[in-house]
Amino acid sequence: MANVEQFAEQLESNGARVWRTARSRLAECIKTALETVSTDGNVPTELLTFVNSEDFPEGLALINELPTGDSQAGLSEAALGICETGTLALVSSAENPTSLNFLVDYHLVTVNESDLVDNLQQAMERLSRNNAWNARAVNFISGPSRTADIEQTIQLGAHGPRHLLVFILS
Repeated sequence: MANVEQFAEQLESNGARVWRTARSRLAECIKTALETVSTDGNVPTELLTFVNSEDFPEGLALINELPTGDSQAGLSEAALGICETGTLALVSSAENPTSLNFLVDYHLVTVNESDLVDNLQQAMERLSRNNAWNARAVNFISGPSRTADIEQTIQLGAHGPRHLLVFILS
């Protein structure tokens, strides 16, 4: 059985924020999470997603469209998570477009606890069994976008989201 605590710790050590919740409480948890991480008081009210989601609370609109460079928040589903490194594997599809991984400030990702594996080898085996390599893209994400190329200073959001919010669903 995969180590959920290790997965969460590794993600957090890479700058992501992690919540464990039941799928039935996801919408409520997402709204609270966005309010918690928004440091400037500018809480996103629209969530770009093609994920089939129900019962989202008032004040948070689900929008079925692709992000643009100025999109605030997007919701994706991870195919699996790798506990050893705190890495999410996102497989592109019509319901899970790759652009959501890179073109939003707040990238929200769900992963089922049952889809956590211990290491990269197990991840590759599972992705192969599930024909993930037939997808247009498989992205491995371990934290929000960052670089130190600019004057040797850490810059968030240089090549993607400034915030990575991960919801482990039980």
